[in-house]
Amino acid sequence: PTIQTQAQPTVGRKIALLVGVSNYGGTLNTDPTRGSVTDLRMAHSDATKLFTVLQNLGWQSTLAISGPGGNEQISLASKERILNLLKEIAADSRPEDT
Repeated sequence: PTIQTQAQPTVGRKIALLVGVSNYGGTLNTDPTRGSVTDLRMAHSDATKLFTVLQNLGWQSTLAISGPGGNEQISLASKERILNLLKEIAADSRPEDT
């Protein structure tokens, strides 16, 4: 008798990049035709909380935030850093990843 086995489907990773920018610091207000951008009060906090939830659910998550951090300003969500993180995630991704 021949035993046939079925190949197990490859399980992909769940990957997330969470960006929470609370303080724009006027950098987006340079074009008078576009109006002003108001700072968000809790975007950095919301992104941090979601990051923790996803980590607990097994997601491979990366966090980039910009907002108030105690007595100093957290500034980890620069345009350059976000673009670099996206490039790293794309380079490391596999077809079965989510």
